[in-house]
Amino acid sequence: MTHTPSFLLRSFRPQWRLPLAVLLCIPLSVFGSRTDAKTGQQQKADVSPAADTADTVIPNLRARLTGAQAKFSRFQVEFGSSTNFPPGATQAETIEYRSLLQRCIQTYKAHLDALSEIETIRQRQQDFSRAAQTWTGFAEQPPYSVLLVDEIRDTIQSLEKKIKMEETAQAFIERFSAETGASMKSSEGAIRRLNEQLESLTDPTLTGRLSWLRELEQLRGQAAAASLSALDARRRKLAEELTENRQRLTFANRQLAATNQKVCFTQKDLDKALEHLNGERLRLKAEELSAYARLEESQQSLANARANLQQALQNTAQNASTPDVIRHLQEIVDTRNIQSQANTEIVTCIRQLLRGIDTEQQMWQTRFVIFAKHDAAELQNAYKQLSRLHGLILASKPYFNQQIELATSQVIEQQSILLNNAGSQGDPVLTQERLEAFQRQAAAYRRVQDGLEKHEGLILRWKLALDGDRKTRPLAERVRNFFTGVTALAANAWNFELLVVKDTITVEGQEITGHRGITVGKIMLVILILIIGYGISKRIARWLERLSIRQLKIEPNQANLIRRWSHVILVVCLVLFSLVSVKIPLTIFAFAGGALAIGVGFGTQNLLKNFISGIIILFERPFRVGDVLDVAGQRGKITCIGIRSSVLQLWDGTETLIPNSALLENNLTNWTYSNRTVRFTVTVGVAYGSDTRRVAQLLGEVADRHGLVQKDPKPQIIFTQFGDSALSFDLLYWVDVLKHNSAHVASDLRHMIASTFAEHGVVMAFPQRDVHLDSSKPLKVQVVTQPDTPSDV
Repeated sequence: MTHTPSFLLRSFRPQWRLPLAVLLCIPLSVFGSRTDAKTGQQQKADVSPAADTADTVIPNLRARLTGAQAKFSRFQVEFGSSTNFPPGATQAETIEYRSLLQRCIQTYKAHLDALSEIETIRQRQQDFSRAAQTWTGFAEQPPYSVLLVDEIRDTIQSLEKKIKMEETAQAFIERFSAETGASMKSSEGAIRRLNEQLESLTDPTLTGRLSWLRELEQLRGQAAAASLSALDARRRKLAEELTENRQRLTFANRQLAATNQKVCFTQKDLDKALEHLNGERLRLKAEELSAYARLEESQQSLANARANLQQALQNTAQNASTPDVIRHLQEIVDTRNIQSQANTEIVTCIRQLLRGIDTEQQMWQTRFVIFAKHDAAELQNAYKQLSRLHGLILASKPYFNQQIELATSQVIEQQSILLNNAGSQGDPVLTQERLEAFQRQAAAYRRVQDGLEKHEGLILRWKLALDGDRKTRPLAERVRNFFTGVTALAANAWNFELLVVKDTITVEGQEITGHRGITVGKIMLVILILIIGYGISKRIARWLERLSIRQLKIEPNQANLIRRWSHVILVVCLVLFSLVSVKIPLTIFAFAGGALAIGVGFGTQNLLKNFISGIIILFERPFRVGDVLDVAGQRGKITCIGIRSSVLQLWDGTETLIPNSALLENNLTNWTYSNRTVRFTVTVGVAYGSDTRRVAQLLGEVADRHGLVQKDPKPQIIFTQFGDSALSFDLLYWVDVLKHNSAHVASDLRHMIASTFAEHGVVMAFPQRDVHLDSSKPLKVQVVTQPDTPSDV
């Protein structure tokens, strides 16, 4: 079997190594086939060996291999020199011809190896099938060790990876075979065209050239046919391997099902696992000490190299050192620097492996405790820890993959320098040292990557074990575990931190600056305290209102204000109490300051303005509930003084909400500020010639007769003026505006005045005008007819 270069395969991921090996073992130049009878038979035999039995295929392949080797030996003898070419051939075509012969030899060997492996795999399948059919159980009596179950799970994981890789390789071979077949058809057409050209040529030179090209094309066809035949054998081999691995996977699942119900995890099993880990830890510790010693040595060598370079640079200033010496010393510094960095990374990787051993040991111990207790909460917690570790591993793997690729590229670079005459670019010894440093560094990264793969497999295996353990539990226990999981989920949501703020924490009698978390649970408790406390504070405020009225003899309107403001104060105290009780620091408001405070300030500017105005109204008391106010032409009674606004009930029964700030900033008339009686006026005009004393007497009697007009102060009658058409009198009277409607009183007085004047013969004046005409000239009378306008029409 052809072996691919190991340094190429190591640079690729494991899942791609098999397809890459197939690709490297198959000749890359697959073209055409022969068109003559002999070549056609050979090609047919190469392409379809599967139609024959193994007894005929293997001898034919060996014969073709022997013929190809003999042909290659003859070609090497005749045209092995770099200046000796076949007739009509160029140097490049000679090289290709030699390469095609070598590829045919390699392909025949690979084909023979694949056929022999197919027979071996089939025999192995038969043996395994008989063993699986006769298997009745493990020699060990149940309950089975958890280590045995883990071994079976490892086998299952390995088989699943193999099956996936083989399926990928099959798809690759199918695609490559299709491309090779298409190339062969194209080559057949080229050979036919060459044969047609040879039939019509007579020039010996051109005939020799075309004959050589046909022979080269025929060899290409032979190599392509051999490749397709080898691909077919490889396909059949993969199919046999896939069948075998699927059988083994089925059997492993059968074994796992037999052990899942009866598993034990003893202290002996734990000690065995930990003993193995302790052995690995001791080896890694020794390796760490050795690597750290190499690191110190490399750092010292780097310091010495830098000192030598510095000394040489100083000598250069004195013309004592040549540029070649400087370049060599600089190369030494670069090499020592690379070695130091590589040793540093190696020490880091070893410590990473040690941390992985510690983590694995902790996982084994945790698993043992959980297996013994079967506690649902601990099972849930362990599953979360495994998921977290799995996430960390998945996050770490890309980093180490990149480091491996980088180190591998540096290794290839140094190998290229060595292959391309390193003496022209530097000291070969130093180049070799850099190469070895990069190789050690790449190997260390691969060890960490392998460790991560191992831990990932362990985590996946243990997660499957936990899933299987939960599924095999009794129904009652599974229901209990479900509610336990729900409770744990609710607890996690309850303790979820929304933000963290700084606060002063008292620890052992000393105040230190620490941090407090604001969790969902604290927020919910604050809301609950506020809801309950709000109802209690409302009841306390109402009790204070009743106490103010009964015991302190305060007016109901003032008691209402006391109730409102006491409720506000209680709510503020309740908010502070709720925050302190659940240990939410008041510094959260400072934490939420800045832009939030500015935004809240602008948004609540008017609200705070009206709130402060309400406080001023409460203490200054420019008006009280029940006062009659005239605000911007609206007259009514104050029915409520609130925190933000006050309610003015107009005479028509409607209520207007007026912001407290507007009551302080604008002109306001309080009709009942210090006195609840207000003077009103009714104006009356009588005709000229009336007895003014009698009119004044009648108006006074009317005011005295009205029961709602105040007697003290007494009504007044004022003779105001001689008007154009009447003698004007004003009836001035006072009314208690809190008890009576002044508009109704004025209307009653006007009715009474009209009836009294009519009874005593006092004539109410009305507007009169005297028109004087100039009779010294005749009056001109003219009738004018206006034309019709659109509006008239």
